[in-house]
Amino acid sequence: MAFEASRFWERRRSVFQLYHQGRYQEALEAAQEAARLAPEYQSLTAFWIACLFRRLGEPDRALSTLCEAYDRGRWWGKELLLEDPDLRPLHGHPHFQTLVAQCEEQKKIMREQGKPKILTLTPPGFRPGRSYPLLIVFHHRMGTASECLELFSPALDMGFLLCTLQGTQIVAEDMYVWDDHELSNREARWGYAQISKDFAVEREQVFLAGVSQGAGLAMELAVSGAIPSAGFAAVIPAISRFESWIPQAAEAARRGLRGWIFVGQQDPRFPAVKDLHQQLGKAELKCLFESMPGVGHDIPPDFPEHLRKGLAFLCGKNEPR
Repeated sequence: MAFEASRFWERRRSVFQLYHQGRYQEALEAAQEAARLAPEYQSLTAFWIACLFRRLGEPDRALSTLCEAYDRGRWWGKELLLEDPDLRPLHGHPHFQTLVAQCEEQKKIMREQGKPKILTLTPPGFRPGRSYPLLIVFHHRMGTASECLELFSPALDMGFLLCTLQGTQIVAEDMYVWDDHELSNREARWGYAQISKDFAVEREQVFLAGVSQGAGLAMELAVSGAIPSAGFAAVIPAISRFESWIPQAAEAARRGLRGWIFVGQQDPRFPAVKDLHQQLGKAELKCLFESMPGVGHDIPPDFPEHLRKGLAFLCGKNEPR
């Protein structure tokens, strides 16, 4: 049975908290436990374990962890292998250089074969031909569509047709990004058009959502009008104070666009997200802003409760505070 994405986020939270506290041995044990419980996340957990072995002064075990995982079919693009500071001491090792070359070849093959992917869940009592409100979700950087499908599943009981989109920008096994701005926008518009062909959708009740990098994409598509939508749900958004689409917020507000922003107060991007929310307010765009004390760039266990509240606001059932 697949390990639930929400439970894996809890494991991830534990590993990263211990890592940032400098408790590398405990973080390693937590990562090894995550690897045992969730083999479908093996490419990610093997990468964590390698980084932690290197932090613990065991570079040979770090390298062997990556090579053994590669032999089992796992791989990572050079974006991960060469840019992560934890692995920098391995760069001069011939076996590491071979691993990078092999992984880059695998990434090239996967990108050439890749196609955008849409995953869909229908609400209880779904009837083909009947129109439903639509929630399209964009995954976080290094994420997948399937992870977001579970995280946003509470929307189903609110009557939403839930679709998650995964593009073609693969950087490691089962890790996708939205780094190419033009390509991301094009694939997002393709996804909306495809969903509209396959399902009856309430055109006035289309909402865009995303996590981290995907949240920034959802906000841009909604505010710019690239995908006609009634609102956006930005969960721990990875954005800056100077997003190019901010000048379009006033026009979006006149269209009636609403927003919900959910962010942790310990998130490194919290000041930028708070500032952006204030800019949206100046543009008179109605936006519910929820900031969680003690939470970093992470999804807390009580997220489903907040999601229901945010979606209710987007549907016009309560007002921002």
